[in-house]
Amino acid sequence: MSPKLKERKLPQGWEWATLGEICEINPRKPKDFVRSDNALTTFVPMKAVNAIKGEANIQRTEPYGKLKKGYTYFINGDVLFAKITPCMQNGKHFIAKDLLDEIGFASTEFHVLRPNALLFAEWVHFYLRQPSLLKRATYHFTGAVGQQRVPISFLKELEIPMPPLSEQKRIVADLNKKMAAVEKARAATLERVEAIRALPAAFLREIFSFDDGKLPQGWRWAQLGDVCKIMVGKTPPRENKDSFGGRHQWAKISDMNNPIIVSTDETLSDKGAQICSGRMIEKGTLLYSFKLSIGKTAFTGTDMFTNEAIAGLIPKDALILSKAFLRYALIFGDYGSFADVAAKGKTLNKTKLAQLDIPLPPLSEQKQIVADLNKKMAAIEKARNATEEESEATHVLPAAFLREAFSGAL
Repeated sequence: MSPKLKERKLPQGWEWATLGEICEINPRKPKDFVRSDNALTTFVPMKAVNAIKGEANIQRTEPYGKLKKGYTYFINGDVLFAKITPCMQNGKHFIAKDLLDEIGFASTEFHVLRPNALLFAEWVHFYLRQPSLLKRATYHFTGAVGQQRVPISFLKELEIPMPPLSEQKRIVADLNKKMAAVEKARAATLERVEAIRALPAAFLREIFSFDDGKLPQGWRWAQLGDVCKIMVGKTPPRENKDSFGGRHQWAKISDMNNPIIVSTDETLSDKGAQICSGRMIEKGTLLYSFKLSIGKTAFTGTDMFTNEAIAGLIPKDALILSKAFLRYALIFGDYGSFADVAAKGKTLNKTKLAQLDIPLPPLSEQKQIVADLNKKMAAIEKARNATEEESEATHVLPAAFLREAFSGAL
């Protein structure tokens, strides 16, 4: 036993043991095992394991003849532990249950642990799912980067607290209740997240949806090229990569990820400047992505460069068109019919962008619409932040419950 574990006091009746002492690890198929090659047999590929729940979908079957060589054999009650990165850290571990004819085969990237009669399978399973333990396992990886695996020696030597079997079952039952409550909370949080994500489009739809293209009184249609200056850059040749000198900010599509983003702040060294364009975009310019599948817009927070994937838009007359109103109109607009279908989805170019029609109300009404939408978007942002905090709590709680369970606090 390691010195640190000796210092950790266990509850009365508990003791330390290694998994190698209380589990058969990677047991072989019995020598007298007989099965027809045509017999349908449970097969569990890695992708069938739910990393969050620690459960496997065992619906898939294959003929035994296809599985008997080259796959990992296991039986009902075995604990399967993913050994390869990143599946191991992600929690792709499960207990074998409800197998066809009580046997199954899985990816070779699993270690199999078969607990003895004094050990409850779920006790081992929960113990191995602790984030701190999974992190510790990474220190024992073997193999090349990208194909690293937890060796069997790590599991054999891994020490685990062992309460009496009845106590294991009591604690596991408590853990299952707590984990079910966390899962229920997580599902509810995800529903709220989806509802919040839908709100911006709903608010924009209230403003920019028109029956048969008929505009409200006082509004008119205008082509974007008539009311905006459109600026598009080009990626400079590689030989000019140092032409800008120093460090520069630049706009990229990934910075513009929702209607609430208002600036970008990525900086590049001289070497990185090769992917910037020679087009300088002034602070406050509206950026528009040519990739309609992304549909992103943002205001620049400072002077910066763009490449040919992003256009800079500035109203020609601020008394006719508000930049903020233009942005909301472009976020809502469906311009698929104007686009070219490229290998990576629908895209626009400068010529087609100039031909887009946008609804144009009087400037005073534009300002009122923007003020109203800004308030709604700010409320969405506040709700989104609160929901993200709740979501974070649902991810932290399971680890806390596991710590309590294996210290004897439950």
